[in-house]
Amino acid sequence: MRIFKRPMFRKGGSTSQGIMTGLTDRKQYQEGTPSPREDRIRTRSAEDLAILNRLAPMSTNTGLDDLGGMTGLNILSNKYAGGTFLENLAGSATDPYKDFIKGSRLRDAQKDQRNAAAVAGAIGQERARELALIKARASNNMQKDFSADRKYFELYKEYTKEPKNAFSKTIRQIYPGSMAEFASKIQMNAASSKEGQKALSQVLGVVPHNIKGGAAEFDYGKMNSGGLYFHPGLKVFVQRVPAAEGEDSGKLITYDPYTFVVIKEQPFN
Repeated sequence: MRIFKRPMFRKGGSTSQGIMTGLTDRKQYQEGTPSPREDRIRTRSAEDLAILNRLAPMSTNTGLDDLGGMTGLNILSNKYAGGTFLENLAGSATDPYKDFIKGSRLRDAQKDQRNAAAVAGAIGQERARELALIKARASNNMQKDFSADRKYFELYKEYTKEPKNAFSKTIRQIYPGSMAEFASKIQMNAASSKEGQKALSQVLGVVPHNIKGGAAEFDYGKMNSGGLYFHPGLKVFVQRVPAAEGEDSGKLITYDPYTFVVIKEQPFN
């Protein structure tokens, strides 16, 4: 029937013609969909193999010429004479055919080795790429952590220097660890988010205090209403909220310095 002569019924090539126009050939996914990593390795190995074949091409000699030539020489030399022509031909071709098979297998093995080397090289490059990404991420994380820790270390070293005398101590020298943390880790953590930046903009400094005999006495009453103050002795933020209309007293609220979550509320006049 003429209907079976249409392109869609022919063997070989694409069948996306006629009523099959627009359809694509079925992809072989019986072993699963290839991963992006596998696609990169496949593409890289094909590129490397193409370059290798251009720069160091393998011999195109199939050995058929050698097979015919050696067989002809054996016939002319009458090396296997004494029988019929076919026996002479078969005998003359035996050794050349063995050499041809041996050479053919050697060429196939060389192709396999070249393909395997290209794939192995591509896998090595992919592993190097993955390792570089891991190192880059680790380096970025270390730099972030290191900068905060480094700043804390330098500030702590500065704040722990001996004062000229007991009467010249500052709040930083009384609380070197808390004050160094406030100026490094706490502030850097707050600056990393919009909520933290908003809260940090309300920080007016350290709770007002007086230093007597090398110790700090804090005065919450001197804090501006609504402002946030850092208390180095408690390592919290403190806020004074005035009494609302109809209330007997205001509030003193303490916040976690990293999350700004309320820790405690207590009455304050």
